[in-house]
Amino acid sequence: MQFDPIVHLKEMMRIRGVGVFVLTPTHDESVDIDDDLRFQLYGKFDLKRFVLSLLERCCTGTIYLASDKFDLNFIYMKVSAEELIFIGPYTLRPHEELFKTVCERIEIPAGRMSEIQSYFYSIPSIPSGDVFESEVIIIAKYIIGSEEHTVVRTVLPIHSEDRSSEISEFSDSRLSISVLESIYQNEDNYLDAVERGDLKQAMLFMSMFSKYRFASRHTDSLRNLKNYYFVLNTLLRKAVQRAAVHPAYIHQTSYDFAIKIEAALTESELSTKIVPSMVKKYCSLVNEHSLRNYTLPIRKAVNFIAFNYTDELTLEKVAETANVNYTYLSSQFKKETGSTVVDYISMKRMQKATALLSSTNLSVSTIAGKCGYTDDTYFTRVFKKKYGKSPREYRKSIHK
Repeated sequence: MQFDPIVHLKEMMRIRGVGVFVLTPTHDESVDIDDDLRFQLYGKFDLKRFVLSLLERCCTGTIYLASDKFDLNFIYMKVSAEELIFIGPYTLRPHEELFKTVCERIEIPAGRMSEIQSYFYSIPSIPSGDVFESEVIIIAKYIIGSEEHTVVRTVLPIHSEDRSSEISEFSDSRLSISVLESIYQNEDNYLDAVERGDLKQAMLFMSMFSKYRFASRHTDSLRNLKNYYFVLNTLLRKAVQRAAVHPAYIHQTSYDFAIKIEAALTESELSTKIVPSMVKKYCSLVNEHSLRNYTLPIRKAVNFIAFNYTDELTLEKVAETANVNYTYLSSQFKKETGSTVVDYISMKRMQKATALLSSTNLSVSTIAGKCGYTDDTYFTRVFKKKYGKSPREYRKSIHK
């Protein structure tokens, strides 16, 4: 597959929540390079004039690292006479510090404080700014097609609103809508990643939640965060259920994390320990127990075996549970799982046996019974055929 630097750049920025725009003077005026911030604050923003101004100022082969009067950061570069790559906004500062600076520089009407605060808390915060900008510069070299390049730090020239220092008292709420859309899209991406069992992507999208400040429903900030994570626990539970993981696996996990969330003593404990652990656990449930690729009868059969392997199981009994005849089950089970029903039952029993031998001091006879074998000798024979060692030899090797 041919390397496309712009596609690669967009993917890099997507997982960080940062926008990437290809701008021309004839670009659609509906493009919001700053999620409509300037239009909403001052009532107008001339995108065409803005792009023309940048094209006039920009030199080919130069990568511009810019900031504006709101302390928002952008990166842009000229790729042709009438085309710019424009990246941003993002911030290199903590959200509290960023919003405090904005309030010191511009007077925000009381009626719009909450809306504008939500916007600035939604800006992607990049903690390692130097690393981030270096990554973008590396890709930018491929976009501008030159190893010889110049990096310039500058102030982003914004027109129209700079002539006015007053922010409108009223808003048509498009700024709030853009923030809400960003929050909900990130939430969808997050839950989709968990549903796939993709831990890496889930952790990336989870980290992006830290950039949002949600409306408080309680004066206690810890209580607010706990309430939010209770909701998140429920959403993750439903995402895993959509991956065709049996509720029996999900319920205890959901309950355990609800207890941990309530018992947390600090916001840091919630955000840095409990929630990452929760995401990892839900992703592992998908990777270990998802039956999304199986038809409904085979799902029923697999789950029945998983929860009843200690009983005396037959092909006919499993087929009855799956509501199909045993001939069909035998054929379809092999086709979908790659194993016969009998071999699958044996595999589940052996998995349980190795777990008990490794983690307990139970006798081989007791373990045999817990794995569905009434004959110790037969259990030992099956085990040795599977692992090349007797249960006792296996335990000794594990402990050694």
